[in-house]
Amino acid sequence: MNKLIFIIGESDDPQVVALVSHLNDCDIVYFNSNTRSDFTIYHQPNIDATEVYCCNQVLLPDAVFWRSLDYDAFEYEQDPANGDAYIEIFLHAFSDALWMNPPPAFHEHSTKIKQIRTALDNDILMPNTVMTNDVDDAIRF
Repeated sequence: MNKLIFIIGESDDPQVVALVSHLNDCDIVYFNSNTRSDFTIYHQPNIDATEVYCCNQVLLPDAVFWRSLDYDAFEYEQDPANGDAYIEIFLHAFSDALWMNPPPAFHEHSTKIKQIRTALDNDILMPNTVMTNDVDDAIRF
């Protein structure tokens, strides 16, 4: 039986294309702006039940690849918090799957500020650094 890979991203994205080129014996399901109407998300927090359906069948992927933390697949949502809710539901629904580029790790290291804090917290030597939106401050530094 083939492995099922769930890719959250556009099928023509260069990184997705490169990844898929190595997945010869895998079935692939895409979630993106073109396929989102094929999906139903079901979450019942009081009994800790979360399921994602694709074409009326429960989706149970072996691995999940979230291309990036943009919400293109959720562009119809007016509130960015709804995109965050989808991340939480997918993380919960697919907690047994292998995550490639998992959202929490991606978010944890998504900015230079977070990367520098992590380095400093781990006693990695850093050159003196300034981050500013003031050109004069940068020049003085």
